[in-house]
Order: sequence, then C-alpha cells, then structure tokens
Amino acid sequence: MISNPKYKGEWHTTQVDNPDYKGEWAPKQIENPAFVQDVYAQEDIGAVGFELWTVNEGSIFDNVLICDDWEHAKKVGEEVKKVMEKEKDAKKEWDKANGKDTAASKPPGGKEDEDDDDDDSEKVDLDKDKAEL
Repeated sequence: MISNPKYKGEWHTTQVDNPDYKGEWAPKQIENPAFVQDVYAQEDIGAVGFELWTVNEGSIFDNVLICDDWEHAKKVGEEVKKVMEKEKDAKKEWDKANGKDTAASKPPGGKEDEDDDDDDSEKVDLDKDKAEL
C-alpha cells in the first residue's frame, strides 16, 4: 500500500451553532372535537368490507366471524380447523377417485405446468439445430 500524503483522517461535517434551535421537531397537535376515545365498540354493524390483493388464484373466504369474545373466537377457530382438515381429506379422496394426483400435478413452486408432456423431441431438434450451426 502507498500512503496518501493528502489524507487528513476520516471526514466529518462541521456543525454551526443555530441560535433559533428549539429542540427536536414535533407536529402541532390541534384539538379535535369529533375525536372519540372508544372507537371499537359498535352497536350495529351493517357490513364488513375486505380489500384483497391476491397474487395467486384460488383464495376462498367463508364464514367470517365478528365478535368481541376472544375465547369464543378461539373455540370457533378450532372447530373450523377440524372442518378444513376434513375438506382436505375429501379433496384428496376425490382426486384419487378421478385419477388426479395432487402431489404430482403441482411442482414445488405451486403453479401448474402448461406443457405436461415429457416429450424429448424438442430437445433433440434443438441439438440438431446446434449441430448445423
């Protein structure tokens, strides 16, 4: 290594005193007469909206539960898990009965392969084209 005679050490910005400095900035807080502290308690809910951004097709939503009792929600969630397992088993049985193997039909990425035939003729044709070049 060759030393640099112009090097004067690590560079730092210089700071100039600001006589008008009032401390860290904070946004102004103004009084809001329409502010409600307890916004989550609702007497009558007429609708529920979902904003969904899906990348993969096949998303299904069913049986939305809205409640204010955590224990009840957990109980219902466990029941739903049991039903979902039964539905998965039924789907596997249906796939077997109809000649569809779900594990073999989907690659690890999850997308269906559009060209499922394992015909190596295209590869051979490409090799012939390379040989002619």
